[in-house]
Amino acid sequence: MTAISTRGLLIALIATAVGLGALASAQPYGSGEPNTTPIELRVWQSLDDPTDIAIGARAPGGAWGELGMVCLRLDDGFTAGGHYRYGQTALEVPLMDFAPVGVEVRVWQAINVPHVIYVSARGVGGSWDLLGTFRFRLDHGVRPDLGYRFGDMRIEVELPEPQVITLAGSAGERGYVDGVGRDARFRSTPPGAMGLDVDAEGNVIVADYSNDAIRRIARDGTVTTIAGGNGSGLRDGPADVAQFAGPTDVAVAPDGTIYVAQARNDHIRKITPDGVVTTVAGNGSLEVNLDPARARDGPAGEAIFFQMKAIALGPDGDLYILENSRIRRLSPSGWVSTVAGGPRVGFVDGRGPSARFGSLTDIAVDARGALYVLESNIWVSGRADWYEIVRKIDANGVVRTLFRDPLPHAGGRLAYPEALTVGPGGDIYISNTAHNQIVRLTPAGEVNAVAGSAEVGSGDGQYGTAEFSRPGALALAPDGALIVADQEGTVVRAILPGPDGLRTGAQLVEVGVLPRLEGVRVTRFAGSGSSLGGLRGDGGPADKAYFRGVRGIALDPAGNVLVADDGNHAVRRISTDGTISTLAGGNGEGVRDGPRDLAQFTRPLRVAVDAEGVIYVLEDAYRRVRRIAPDGTVSTLAGAQMTNIRSIATEPDGSLLFPRAGGILRRAPDGSISTLVAGSGAVSAIAVDGEGSVFYTVDEHFAGTLKVLSPTGEASTVLDAWSGTGRAQLSPSVTGIAIAPDGSVYLADPGFGRVLRLDRSGALAIVADRAFAGSQRGSPNSIVVPPEGDLLVSDAWQHVIWKITIDEDAGR
Repeated sequence: MTAISTRGLLIALIATAVGLGALASAQPYGSGEPNTTPIELRVWQSLDDPTDIAIGARAPGGAWGELGMVCLRLDDGFTAGGHYRYGQTALEVPLMDFAPVGVEVRVWQAINVPHVIYVSARGVGGSWDLLGTFRFRLDHGVRPDLGYRFGDMRIEVELPEPQVITLAGSAGERGYVDGVGRDARFRSTPPGAMGLDVDAEGNVIVADYSNDAIRRIARDGTVTTIAGGNGSGLRDGPADVAQFAGPTDVAVAPDGTIYVAQARNDHIRKITPDGVVTTVAGNGSLEVNLDPARARDGPAGEAIFFQMKAIALGPDGDLYILENSRIRRLSPSGWVSTVAGGPRVGFVDGRGPSARFGSLTDIAVDARGALYVLESNIWVSGRADWYEIVRKIDANGVVRTLFRDPLPHAGGRLAYPEALTVGPGGDIYISNTAHNQIVRLTPAGEVNAVAGSAEVGSGDGQYGTAEFSRPGALALAPDGALIVADQEGTVVRAILPGPDGLRTGAQLVEVGVLPRLEGVRVTRFAGSGSSLGGLRGDGGPADKAYFRGVRGIALDPAGNVLVADDGNHAVRRISTDGTISTLAGGNGEGVRDGPRDLAQFTRPLRVAVDAEGVIYVLEDAYRRVRRIAPDGTVSTLAGAQMTNIRSIATEPDGSLLFPRAGGILRRAPDGSISTLVAGSGAVSAIAVDGEGSVFYTVDEHFAGTLKVLSPTGEASTVLDAWSGTGRAQLSPSVTGIAIAPDGSVYLADPGFGRVLRLDRSGALAIVADRAFAGSQRGSPNSIVVPPEGDLLVSDAWQHVIWKITIDEDAGR
């Protein structure tokens, strides 16, 4: 490493690096001195052309390849005497636990002696005079394979005082460890299960769901277990022997009493300041209530809850309990009552039980006792789409909608939010989870971003540069800091207030809407639209037939359309002349093999056909695979009953592919099972093109990603989960993929209720959405491209198959 002497002062360029992991976690939140970090710089010079200069940079321990070799053209200017020319560039250097830091590098080169190099460097916004300009010898190494020599140096770059810091935990590292800052470990799965609150002294109290423990984070980042952690159970008593079963949220009273929502068997527990745990609501049974109609009000010890999600304390000591579709209240006297909502789901404002809620996710209470609830991904009748909703419940139990926004694919600003809290001025802070930001909803209905760059990451930093990953639970600390459960329940962060409190500090993710194809015509290809006729219609035209939940469709080698008729437990066939018949099954629900007219199926979900005309049927109920031979004999495929199978596809060699949670399995013609794709998210849809390339969709961060595996085994991403404009292009639940002869990829996306086309140029457009069904609830499920080029799309909600014709000349 090089040391730089400037103005007689020897500035050592960091022989040893300060560990970046301690930058923020060791500070008490709300205070701390500015930090610095070492940055390593590398200057490259071509062995053949000394005027060919490149720059590299990394944090200590990082990889030079992350930024690569950045070409630096020495064309920014000359010295006054004309003996040197120089070039300047700026690099954003990734750091381990902090937002990327900007570094500017200036290289001077003697015109007549190009091997003579001078260098100056600074952090963005810093002074060139700090280090000055010094002779730099490129003698640290040679890369003959690249044709470059290089020299290395380190500079110390000042980091801005962080406004978003990590209090405890390490991003993505799950475990159960008490400790300080990033040495501590939490295990709150599934994502969104970590609840938290702040006590009067600023300690953060955490419901650590999977560890069955209640943890405390002191202001200096020290994590301790204050109750539980002794296995799952309902045992009361001293905190160190008490047991919890899936604590999902906490609420702290002014006197330090901690209330705990225990989600696994729907009880409310209490931890007194002297460390005694008692059960204060719930009937004492470990049995899980699976029926919302069984929920019961009354004395706390006899009350029954359903899908308890979150809790919040009111100013009068009432504890409000959020369930899936209703809000309950536990009074200080020990009585449980329903404030609003009930077992029936929906979207209806009103008073008390007359109001309806869908999927409630969080609750907060303001200083006057008004309740605020968050609902995510709610179907709104009359709007033909899904919405994110914030509603308010006043002291009289009247529910009204404060804010309603469609999902991002339709231009909405909120993306699967998981949590909210309310500030003293009426601002509502929301974890905009899929956009990796914390936003504020003002009393005027405006949405702006408080913190988060919207990039997935864990770096601390300024409001606009800090990174989040699936932020969840929120709580306001006494000093105005906003505490955030982050990194899918493995980290607790703090957003520190400025002199004027928490204000707009980041750029709100901009959203957009995909273009629509012109010249699209939709007609009904098969199905009458009624599900009440059983198998009626066989032997006649397909558009007069009855289906009951038509699901998967496929083409056989002759061009016939095969249909998985879910509710009729049958496989139907539509011939090329439009006549429909029952190919196999339709004899009631069952698992009977044998001749096709006697065989039984149990809810056929998907169908696939190989080159020989053998039909494979994936059953929904048990994920069993059945085989229909060309002669009509039905058999059960040995060794092909696997868990979490989502679909089925065939390869040219006769192998079967099964997408599942975590990857794709392959069953070879000899019956052997192997893993084709491993380590991915849940794979929901799959298709194989004529060349043997495998296209599949993966659930990644609330959205679908389209990937392809080439015949040689090379994997690549065709369509990212998020477009970069805040718009999820695919939902996590894509169920159909079809490859057209021209290479275009068509996708059936019931989650967003639309059919999309990705053409060979990479242009993505909407072919048709829910409106094509003539109903708000059209649900495209499976898709094929017949030889004539039209699309056929099954609609599970409408019990029909749609034909979509695209006039490629329209709009030109």
